[in-house]
Amino acid sequence: MRVLFDSTPLYSHITPTLPLAEALQAAGHEVVFATGPESVAQVEDAGLTAFTAGHTYVEALARYNSAFPPESLAGLTAGQRWEHIVEHGSIALVSAAIAVDLVPFAQQWRPDLVIGNLTAVGGVVAAALTGATHVMHAFGPPKTAEIAESRRRGHVRLYERWGVDPRRARTDFDGPYLDIWPSALAADSEGQNLLYQDAWPMRPESALPLPVRPPRPALLEGLPYDRTAYVTLGTTYNRAPGVFAALFEALRDERVNVVATIGSDADPEAFGAVPQHVRVARFVPQLDILPHCDVVVCQAGAGTVLGTLAHGLPLVMLPVASDHHDIARHIEAGGAGLVCPPGEGRADALREALHRVGAEPAFRAAAEEVRRQMLEMPDTAQIVTRLEKLAAR
Repeated sequence: MRVLFDSTPLYSHITPTLPLAEALQAAGHEVVFATGPESVAQVEDAGLTAFTAGHTYVEALARYNSAFPPESLAGLTAGQRWEHIVEHGSIALVSAAIAVDLVPFAQQWRPDLVIGNLTAVGGVVAAALTGATHVMHAFGPPKTAEIAESRRRGHVRLYERWGVDPRRARTDFDGPYLDIWPSALAADSEGQNLLYQDAWPMRPESALPLPVRPPRPALLEGLPYDRTAYVTLGTTYNRAPGVFAALFEALRDERVNVVATIGSDADPEAFGAVPQHVRVARFVPQLDILPHCDVVVCQAGAGTVLGTLAHGLPLVMLPVASDHHDIARHIEAGGAGLVCPPGEGRADALREALHRVGAEPAFRAAAEEVRRQMLEMPDTAQIVTRLEKLAAR
């Protein structure tokens, strides 16, 4: 079986898909991964074949911001902004550019399956033109059907560009959806009409703790307090203006160690002298650092959230952009964390939230329940078997 993966060139989008790609390859199938130039190395480091398709994400984002200046989106809610970015950025700019390279390859290689993720839909064109089955891979919580029309508009534009009958977009959400979101975090979605009805639960393997507890990172040595908070804004929104500085200031007098990763493209020296209990680094794999922490302060990115809960840790969340607000709502509703709203008073809210998640056992218990659910979800080997049967139809 030949399987073609298609992903937006973002670390946080690619990481959740790698375990399935690796499992398919281990089962003897041919796997090829198409993504932007800055992410090819990430795929190849996992032992997979990858090729460059489309532009860098930075270039696509610059084009999006040029076409839609922030002031033009001022009246939109956080959810509406996320959908605008998906329709006019991820689909119209990123996926369209990827399709230019992806489609000719697919037409020559003839995959049996094409697996994309929620913001990478160049693969739907490749599947339409080659007759391959398309499968969608989640990287966050399930989306409701109220966003279907904006997504379909994006699909239709791609189809028209490639000579595919645009009516195909009517059934684009009928296929399998590999859902890595634990049900304990989707309680407030029950009874809602979801975008993808044919959900296949799948364990979020990339978020699970390493089989052997990693050694304590050197970054943590010599810290003075018993409890440690890991602070991160992920790999996409780590340059949000002023957020890290405000966090460090808010936690300056707290009796908790603060370990922050600010991104490989940021400068730890930019924050000047920090207190003894605060450590700043560009990047440390979260699977290496989470086993040594007690709480995580983050932007509510899907990868960070799932990794945190897979280690049974509670969260304090400061949503920045994209789908962070939606994810934070899921976590808070599930009892595994607290959300700090933006604006005046956030520093006090952050300190209060840290005190609560540390003092109230219910937050840790809720996180442990999500961890238990993750371990009970079907693993990638089981999903490979289902995909083999699907492709054989």
